[in-house]
Amino acid sequence: MAQRKGKRKLTKAGKILIGVLSVLIIALVGFGISKVLPKEKKDVIDNPVTTPSAVTVSNELSDQYNPIYEEYHTLNSDYVGKLEFKNNLLYNYSEDCEDKYPGLVVKSHIIEDEQGDVNAANAEYLRMDITRTDKDFGQEFMDGSNILDKNNLPVDQNIIIYGHFVYRDHNLKFGPLHTFEDASTYDTYDTFTLTMNHEQRTYVVTDAFFYDKNDFNGVREESPFATNYTKEQLEAYMNKVKNEYDNSLDTGITITSEDHFITLQTCVENRQDLLYVVLGKEIKRESFN
Repeated sequence: MAQRKGKRKLTKAGKILIGVLSVLIIALVGFGISKVLPKEKKDVIDNPVTTPSAVTVSNELSDQYNPIYEEYHTLNSDYVGKLEFKNNLLYNYSEDCEDKYPGLVVKSHIIEDEQGDVNAANAEYLRMDITRTDKDFGQEFMDGSNILDKNNLPVDQNIIIYGHFVYRDHNLKFGPLHTFEDASTYDTYDTFTLTMNHEQRTYVVTDAFFYDKNDFNGVREESPFATNYTKEQLEAYMNKVKNEYDNSLDTGITITSEDHFITLQTCVENRQDLLYVVLGKEIKRESFN
């Protein structure tokens, strides 16, 4: 009967040689990755943003939001999700309100003109609603520079969403965000959600401030217009938010380089030089069937 061969034992010298070779291989592989990855990818690895784990929840959200997503994504493939504030700060409308699609966020696009110049002004949904019908107050929309994954979910550190301030009716669209100018209202409206394709993200409001567009020096990473920041860039920006900008809130909550957050932007009445900006830090992420 044939017998199984026993395993050959390594000598002490052999073990040392294998250990040395293993270290060299790991070092070479690491060097190779460093040489191949472009600098921006290396920055992401060196300064990772902690992505919250999506905790699976009951079908209560499924029953409520899946029909909404399916209806509007079928209507318009740019549809991303529904934005809702605690105690219905936004979109507290009567049934006969002229805004028939409140809180529905669509994805804008970066468009090139005939000369190939990129128009990053996100003008597509400024005067058009989700049905692509002309509306002077448009539709809430996500910045064209934000990236969506294969499930139509945003992947950037900062999700930027724009909404009109409607002069004739301050209750429409993003007009009620100006409620945060009165800090005493904070506890009533301090959280909000963005519910998308089988996922809901919850945010806590951290700051609400006036941003002078004249301060923009062309460097998006030092402004509310960046979708991703290095640790140093975000710290510099947050320092301005907390100490330089006209910020009505002192929440004691700071957005750090490990966080995901949302930037909500709207206009200021009779001030073309200003934007009103509300920041929300992501505090929970839930998935549903």
